[in-house]
Amino acid sequence: MSSPMSLLWLYIDFKNMSAGLFQNWLNTRWADMQNWEEQSQGSVYTVEYACSAVKSMTFSSVHFKSIDGLLKQAINLKHQLNTVQSRR
Repeated sequence: MSSPMSLLWLYIDFKNMSAGLFQNWLNTRWADMQNWEEQSQGSVYTVEYACSAVKSMTFSSVHFKSIDGLLKQAINLKHQLNTVQSRR
């Protein structure tokens, strides 16, 4: 039984393809795969970053509600002060 590598070389010989041409083809495909891997990793990082930002915004809603409540209290106190000052 032949090894897969020897079968590959038999196939190359059958197609009259030189080893250099095949190596060039293989190197090109390898470079294409590396480029695709880098691009996909960049996309995954971008998606993870976006998800993290959304989670942070979700958790910060509690703080924004607290700030909103404090602003409403400050506005009410200002109205009360204005009312007291206008009665004087």
